[in-house]
Amino acid sequence: MITYQVEQFEEVKHQIVEMAREHWREVEYYQDEIPLDIDLDKYQLMNDAGMIKIITVRNQSQLVGYIAMLIHLHPHHKNTLYAMNDMFYILPEFRKGRTGIEIFKFTEEVMRAEGVKIMLLSCKAHLDKGTIFKRLGFIPAEISYSKLL
Repeated sequence: MITYQVEQFEEVKHQIVEMAREHWREVEYYQDEIPLDIDLDKYQLMNDAGMIKIITVRNQSQLVGYIAMLIHLHPHHKNTLYAMNDMFYILPEFRKGRTGIEIFKFTEEVMRAEGVKIMLLSCKAHLDKGTIFKRLGFIPAEISYSKLL
């Protein structure tokens, strides 16, 4: 049975780090130049400051996906709470059906309950999820570019 929930960073961080290696291999542009090196101390600081929410997807008790949302007051709108995804991933064998749609819908409910007014989602250009995001009511707002220096 697939379930969606908010989980405490301390309780799920090691499972996410294990899954993040597969995630990184799938999405990272600069794998040969920049190794995966997750700063758990920085994530812990953001967690302690209430700036991160971890939403997970589980099949029974097995972690099969996650979304990490960064929550902050925007410097241009100091009274408006924003949330943007830091990362999201679902194991390939769980991407069929509605798992992806449902985790984003659940995340939106969680962010709304947190008082977030603007939720931002991003994805890698070579793994564009724009069709899904638009189906969920999101609009294209910005385009980012990357260059290895």
